[in-house]
Amino acid sequence: MKVLLSLVLVLHSFVIVRASVYNDKFEGRQMANGEVFRQTGLTVASNDYNLGTRLKLTNTKWPHHVAYVTCTDRMRFDSHIDLSAAVARKLGIHGTGTVMIEVMN
Repeated sequence: MKVLLSLVLVLHSFVIVRASVYNDKFEGRQMANGEVFRQTGLTVASNDYNLGTRLKLTNTKWPHHVAYVTCTDRMRFDSHIDLSAAVARKLGIHGTGTVMIEVMN
């Protein structure tokens, strides 16, 4: 009896991008995927990833801060990625401004 062994190799790519936190004025507004935005959701906005794409985000300064998110919205400007407040908390980001994060798809 022959045994067929198949090996599946999954390659993941990552990039390091500048991230900012969604402004509170977007709370309750409709996102590009049709859902209502909530700061408590584990969601991000990006023009670089397809809607519905699952991403692993890591804070480059504190690699133990990781968040698994879904791309649910688009951005008006050329920023790389906007984080909901819940994602920012998981990544150890406090306040406003920008931070460098690693994005893996």
